[in-house]
Amino acid sequence: MASKRSKRCFYFNDQGELYIRDRECPNGRSCGFAHPRDPEWPSAQSSTGHYNRVPSSPSKFPSRRYRSRSPLPRSRSPHRPRSRSPARHTYVPMDPRRSSVASHSQAIPPPPLVPAPPSLPAAFTTPGAAAAPKPATRNEIKVMWDTVLPIMADCVEARKAHQDALGDLANFERMLQSSRYTDLLTPEDKARVEPQLAALKAACEDKARAVTAALNVLKETNWWPVGPSTDTGAAEKYRELIQYALQLNTTATDMYQAYVTKTASRAATTSDKATPDTHESASDARPLKRRRISDATDPVALLDPADGAELEALRDKVVLLEERVAGIHNDLLALGTQSEDDIIRVVDERMEQMALTSAENGSTASDLARVDQRVAKVNKDLDDLGKEVALLMAESAEISQQTEMLRAEKDQDLAELAALKQQFQVYEEESRRDRDAVEALGVALSAYHSRPQPPASLPMDFILAAIDEPVRDAVQSVVRPIVDGMTAELQDTVRAQDSRLYGELWGKIALTLKVVDAVNNVVPGTEKSGVPAS
Repeated sequence: MASKRSKRCFYFNDQGELYIRDRECPNGRSCGFAHPRDPEWPSAQSSTGHYNRVPSSPSKFPSRRYRSRSPLPRSRSPHRPRSRSPARHTYVPMDPRRSSVASHSQAIPPPPLVPAPPSLPAAFTTPGAAAAPKPATRNEIKVMWDTVLPIMADCVEARKAHQDALGDLANFERMLQSSRYTDLLTPEDKARVEPQLAALKAACEDKARAVTAALNVLKETNWWPVGPSTDTGAAEKYRELIQYALQLNTTATDMYQAYVTKTASRAATTSDKATPDTHESASDARPLKRRRISDATDPVALLDPADGAELEALRDKVVLLEERVAGIHNDLLALGTQSEDDIIRVVDERMEQMALTSAENGSTASDLARVDQRVAKVNKDLDDLGKEVALLMAESAEISQQTEMLRAEKDQDLAELAALKQQFQVYEEESRRDRDAVEALGVALSAYHSRPQPPASLPMDFILAAIDEPVRDAVQSVVRPIVDGMTAELQDTVRAQDSRLYGELWGKIALTLKVVDAVNNVVPGTEKSGVPAS
């Protein structure tokens, strides 16, 4: 535990405070790093001290993951030296017979040198975050608030006016999309509405431009609660880290291409030398030996110690790059945590200064009180406006419902009127047929009267005098009651028919006319008369 506690815990800064409030180390006492309450804290290394870190002595325990067999001693960058034992060799023959094979490594030209990875950017070797900016004085804060508060009030007023204009435009467009507008208004009314809609849209655009202008004025004051950020080291380091990664990728690609080229050339040379001469084999009576396994053209088995040393050096560079990238990652995490802590600290200090200023400065407090009153008044006005809009929407819905009911009643009355008109036409047709029948009877009677009388065998006076008394008696006794009954019955039938027609037809027509007049008085734009002229 002593070796682990040589470094401070990542959750605490150099003053022993938490980087993030209410966020303790989850490991507690079992943590492998030093905490402020531990005795190793004063002598432990800082958790953010990654910059300009130089080890006190070479590493005694190299990574087993990249253990080397190179016979040559290695040395890394000056700020992180390491040494390896020269007793270890990279190339050890697996078979004693392999030593009898002639080495062709001397005939093969060395591969092109792979450029070393780029050095660590200068941005990563600079010390930590810069010092915090000097806080403003009380007078500077007062002047700042006196300048900014009216501009903020103008922004709020402009935004409220813009929202009101948008609400008016939305209500107007909703009214235009309603069924009352599309069904009841005349084209002249719709033509009068178009300029109003254009005026509302122009007003909304003007309000939006006013809001943008007010916000631009507020931006030009260069006033922010936390203050402008002056530390650009993180962004610069991030850009350099990206460039560094691109260079590392390019270096790895060049290494791979060089390795492939060298392997291919070595394989070709080995195959050429392993092919026997035809003349030599023809003159030699001794049979050819079988090819040994150790003479295979495996490029990996033919690597010489020099190539192994180069690969080991490249691998060491890759390991160094990985360690540097890990250190950079840790530095970025520490820088982010420290930046968050600095932001919280600056905000707390600014809030405390604002509280002190508002408590000691009466004018600022009164200005804030007036601003609060204006904000409260604006909120109240918004609430009242919302209630009025809700009432208007409810009334509009009720009026729309009533309009639908009146429209349904009107449709029903029009249907009844059409039925009455059809019935009246039937009655007119029957009356016309009756008039035609009466006219036909009149014509027949006129023709009968105009027809000449046949010559009488007896004088008419004698005949009339002879049948006068019997005819009178017969008429008086038989025909007269029948005629009187038929007359009375016909009169009663005619009176009943007239009464029924008057009560059914003309009463309904009068009621329909009254309903149509009432609908015309309630709903504008309808016809002035419910019954068209026949």
